[in-house]
Amino acid sequence: MGAAARALDSRFHTVHPGAYDGQFYWGIAIDPLATGTLHRAFDKPSYRYGHPLYGWLGWLFGAGRARAAPAALVATGLVSLFAAAAAAVLLGLDRGRSGWEGLFVALNPGLISAAMNDLAEPLAAALLLGALVALVRGRQTAASPSLWSCGRSFGAVEGSLPESQRR
Repeated sequence: MGAAARALDSRFHTVHPGAYDGQFYWGIAIDPLATGTLHRAFDKPSYRYGHPLYGWLGWLFGAGRARAAPAALVATGLVSLFAAAAAAVLLGLDRGRSGWEGLFVALNPGLISAAMNDLAEPLAAALLLGALVALVRGRQTAASPSLWSCGRSFGAVEGSLPESQRR
């Protein structure tokens, strides 16, 4: 993926050759519908494009520009981490607590590391906690799309099914 990235942007710098999922989210942000050639560099294109939400948000916030995709993905991860923390605050306040619960999310080492490596966990946490806020407030209709998106962005739905029942 590094060679493909440098072909699109000669200033692109890879941090390490390891295969973090962030590189595939970057690829989805560049080629959101797999109509170009970049998806051919993916290890498992059908699997990677089965969980496109984070990459699509990178494409959307990068205005479809390849050079803007890395910054858009970083911003998406950081905004997602903030949104997850804000939802945790709301959950705490709704339950009569002080609201400090948001710090447990904002300072979670796993979520911070995921945001630093362009992984989808902060987005999944924001969607899940947002859905919980909606459920606690009696808004089941609002919670449903968020829960579905959480499963699609994080792979929770397919990962929990036996191999024979996966699409």
